[in-house]
This record gives sequence, C-alpha cells and structure tokens, in this order.
Amino acid sequence: LLNKSENERSGVLSTAMSFLGLYRDPTVAAATSSCDWRIADLVDGERPLSLYLVVPPSDISRTKPLVRLILNQIGRRLTEHQLLMMLDEFPALGRLDFFETALAFMAGYGIRSYLIAQSLNQVSKAYGENNAILDNCHVRIAFSSNDERTAKRISDALGTATELRSMRNYAGHRLAPWLS
Repeated sequence: LLNKSENERSGVLSTAMSFLGLYRDPTVAAATSSCDWRIADLVDGERPLSLYLVVPPSDISRTKPLVRLILNQIGRRLTEHQLLMMLDEFPALGRLDFFETALAFMAGYGIRSYLIAQSLNQVSKAYGENNAILDNCHVRIAFSSNDERTAKRISDALGTATELRSMRNYAGHRLAPWLS
C-alpha cells in the first residue's frame, strides 16, 4: 500500500472503508463483537445446529452486507452433513453472485436451499430476467398471487388437467333428518 501512488492509495482506502463502514453501526458492532458459533459448526458439526438470522424490515438495507457475507461463507463450504438453508425474502438481500450458480451443485454437497419470495418480480429485480434461480429449484410451492406475471407463470407450469368428482345433492324433504 505504501508503494502505491497517492490516488491509488486513496482509492484502496476508500474502498476498504466503504466495506468496513458497516461495522461502525452500533447494532452491527454489538452483534459481531463476539460469537459462540463458527460456520464450521453448521457444515461439519457432529451435533445438529440451527442458525437464525432475523433482521427486522427496517434494518434490512443497512445489514444486507453482513447477511450476504455470512450466506456467502456458508454457501461456499462443502459439507459433511445435511444442511438446510431457508431464506425468507431472499431477493431483499440483493444479488448474491455465487448463489445463482451454486444452487446447481449445492444439493449434491448436502445443502438444501428453501428460497422464499413474494413474487417472480422480486427475483427478476435482484437477478435479472434471465436468471437460473427457478431452473435450479426442483420443488416449487406457490400460494395465491396478486402479481399477474407470477400467476401466469405458475399457471403455465402447471398446465391443464381435468378432474372428475362425483357429488350427491340432496333437496327438499330428503334433508329433513339433518336439519332437525
């Protein structure tokens, strides 16, 4: 660093400070000042362990770099044991560069990912229109959607089918025994 020109040195310091600025936040500093677990405990530990990263919506934008760092470190480790990585509102973390490609091989190394998003628009906003996130999700669970694009994609994926059911209808005096 000392051998660099003044402009280059200030650029390096500026970049470093922008990444380390997160730790000046009192909440983040307190949360990261000590730790009673290691990433190795999650991926190689003999005892099952759960890690819950709970971030209130009001803190997502300022803690995003820290959560991304933790997920990046976990996702890049090969595991001896099964690991479930459940990410609620995962598009809110922004694009995790390793994640899109890592999803393709994570399952082979014992990492199962449950990715939860409100709509496909959220995924597209974070990863672009032509992303491989959904392609690498082998199980998809969908609930009612207010987003037309998401609803259409779900409908197209399900296709068409006809289901036959037999029903009995009772009318008039035949219902009397159940109504009294």
